[in-house]
Amino acid sequence: MRARLFGLSLVLAALAPMAAAAQEAPAAKSQDDGIVVTGQREVTPKVAHHYVRQIMSSVDGQLIRFKDPVCPAVIGFADPYNAMIAKRIRKIAAKAGVRVAGEKCRGNLILVLTPDADALVKDMRKNNPEIFEGVNTVDLQRAFQDGPVHVWNTTEILNEDGQRATGGTLTVKSASILELPTQQAIVGSMVVIDNDAALGKTLTQIADYTAMRALAGARPPKAGIEAETILTLFDPQVVAPPRATSIDQSYLQGLYETRPTSRATTAMGRISRRIRKNSKEPAAGEN
Repeated sequence: MRARLFGLSLVLAALAPMAAAAQEAPAAKSQDDGIVVTGQREVTPKVAHHYVRQIMSSVDGQLIRFKDPVCPAVIGFADPYNAMIAKRIRKIAAKAGVRVAGEKCRGNLILVLTPDADALVKDMRKNNPEIFEGVNTVDLQRAFQDGPVHVWNTTEILNEDGQRATGGTLTVKSASILELPTQQAIVGSMVVIDNDAALGKTLTQIADYTAMRALAGARPPKAGIEAETILTLFDPQVVAPPRATSIDQSYLQGLYETRPTSRATTAMGRISRRIRKNSKEPAAGEN
């Protein structure tokens, strides 16, 4: 079954009751727009594997990613900041090899800053349940848990050629040992952040965190992870880095250069190798 392609108009309708309050949201601190200048150097196989295992997100035995061009839309900050965050997300995506849509596009990666994230998601669940169609059960349960950040990805299953089902039937070829005849594609991603949680965070940090959560369905790691990652941004026990680290960017790069029909175990190994390879190369910055 094809997942509903939720767009910006649907989300704006769901946000209408809180629109006035959202306009009063405090702005996060601004910061330079450089790409990846911090990171874990000389990552060992053990650290790379543990990092990938901690943050990866799979559906039916495959890692998830966008197939269609990404179109970021940001709501709740002052307009100039909305644009800055969306631009930063585009930059992170492009650097990782993710296709990015033109400026005039239908939002399919949406970040919302709101005075009460829990209340907003509960309201969406009650009055706009269609926004959650196509979200797998585990991610749906996480999205409904109370907390300062709510994230969910709408996915749909495509065949090995990236084609959708027609007439309720998905035409596929035979599977190989290493790959499946299908792929799990993200068709929409939503990140909802509470105002209070955003205080003290920079626009760069929020943009990079959103990119990791949305572009890869990445999850914040549990305690004890050795790799420095922007995914710890809302962990009160950790001092988060100022932006996505080299290991974060390497994860995105590895994910999007891996064949989308790969099994999760195969993709994870290739991503780990990409992380280790990149960690041995000179750090590269972009201003």
